[in-house]
Amino acid sequence: MEDQNQAVQSFLDDLYSTDAGPGGVITRVTIETGYKAYSVGFTGNDQFKTWFAMKPVSKGQDPTPEQQAVKDTVKAFAATNPDSRGAAAGYGYGIMVRSYLDGAVLGNGKQVGWKSDQLDFVEKWTDACKNILVPSLQSTGIVSELVKTGSWTGFVRLGWKDDPHFVAQGEAGKKKVGKDGKTPEYAQVLYISERFANESAAREAIGLVDDDASTTATDPNVPTGYTAESWKSVWPALYEAKQNGQTPAQIAADYSATVPQVVNALATYVPL
Repeated sequence: MEDQNQAVQSFLDDLYSTDAGPGGVITRVTIETGYKAYSVGFTGNDQFKTWFAMKPVSKGQDPTPEQQAVKDTVKAFAATNPDSRGAAAGYGYGIMVRSYLDGAVLGNGKQVGWKSDQLDFVEKWTDACKNILVPSLQSTGIVSELVKTGSWTGFVRLGWKDDPHFVAQGEAGKKKVGKDGKTPEYAQVLYISERFANESAAREAIGLVDDDASTTATDPNVPTGYTAESWKSVWPALYEAKQNGQTPAQIAADYSATVPQVVNALATYVPL
């Protein structure tokens, strides 16, 4: 446990030294560290073209060749894809949460009003990141997964809190129009309020039962708690974990699967 705590603290040190509603929403997310270019003109799922995943540079060390390549790539992208002023876009380092539209529901079981996957990026130097998002990743154990690969995919309940930066400004900080279209309010910061073991647990939290649960249980290649479709949706993440050096046993533990199920998925998956 002590080694794990040291690894978590080391990861957070690296993160911060790298340049740089009650019901909520229940959905599958991918959480990564990396760079976000502030270029305009990218909407819907195209907005993810402005995201460049990268683990934090180890404190006191130079970037690895792979990390330097990411830094060079985002710099070039920002220079050729301008911001709202028409100037070369800036970019920041922090944490990105990609919330998937497919299967996303409100805490009361109703469908969300999204039209595409959602990208929420919080720069690592902000109070929003240090005081809201990171503590939620620590309390749910997700930051321990980020230590390993810089990326985590799973099912969570999302919540939102007022952005501390704007709260500190008092009433003058209420620059966002509220849901009623009239009342000003503070900008919101996303955080993870609950982490679920798998999709089945997430659905149970809102009173939903999988229609094909019996089919899932009889398929030896699909872990308990997943449907065939939801298990296939995480194959890219399994492949990436393998490329980052994780063993099938480690991947199986992260995704509540058996080693044979992971081995079968990796053998079947064909990277794009």
